[in-house]
Amino acid sequence: MDRVIHYKWNAVEKEHADQVNQWLAKARETGKVGQYFIYQEGTKPENLYSYIYRKGYADYEISFIYDPSDPGNRGQVHVTGMKEDLNNDNFVQIKTINDLDGTAEESEVHSGGDYMPPASIHLRRLTTGDYPIVLNWSKDDAFCSANGWAKDRSPEELCKWWNQCIHTAADDFVRLGIERNKQLIGYADLACIQNHAAELGIAIGESSLWGKGIGYQSALCMIEYGVKTYGISMFYAETHETNIRSRKMLERLGFEETGRHGSEVYLGQNARLIQYRLDRSLDDGKD
Repeated sequence: MDRVIHYKWNAVEKEHADQVNQWLAKARETGKVGQYFIYQEGTKPENLYSYIYRKGYADYEISFIYDPSDPGNRGQVHVTGMKEDLNNDNFVQIKTINDLDGTAEESEVHSGGDYMPPASIHLRRLTTGDYPIVLNWSKDDAFCSANGWAKDRSPEELCKWWNQCIHTAADDFVRLGIERNKQLIGYADLACIQNHAAELGIAIGESSLWGKGIGYQSALCMIEYGVKTYGISMFYAETHETNIRSRKMLERLGFEETGRHGSEVYLGQNARLIQYRLDRSLDDGKD
């Protein structure tokens, strides 16, 4: 591990100071975690310096994942928050040595837990031909519990419900399929569409894919779709207090908590609901 990456807390190389300090000031001003800055000018080709801004944790775990069997995999550096501390504000300097395959390619740096490269994430219309995949989702108890699907549905009942979902049109609701590498893996919703606002929903069909960064990438795609297709500037979302993964995803997307109202059963236990809002109109005029 030390041969591949080396990291320090709140440390800046002397020759990087001016650019890193400018980046850090902007990162702290926006307050968005997971922002990173890659310093390349004057850097030796075998080394790459990355600076990642994090807050809300007292400690972090740094890991590097590389698949030598995949020649196209440049490796990924993961920064995972440990020991939650909302008053803590840090950044980490990571020096990456990319000599695993004899080249000096840039490694990917990610923040916030396990990550699976999104490869090719696309949104598309759902069809009746998707039913066999949906049937498999319905057999995943974790997925059903997390997304409010009834368990133990008969194939006939599920097929009827799915056909109603994809053929019932509504002016204030749209559901699109999420494809990864041409495989349907979930769906994304925009609900209550009116007055340039909508509620965002994401469901990844296989629980084995949770926590890999796919939900985040899918949400980005759906937000952009909503902006371009419906002119949406205000997005709302809701999740359970105990769904830490979903809360972190929303925060990473830039959503801000607006309240904690109501409760419902999540994974077999009653959990408080947290409401969020993302104002995309604030991005107008930004670079």
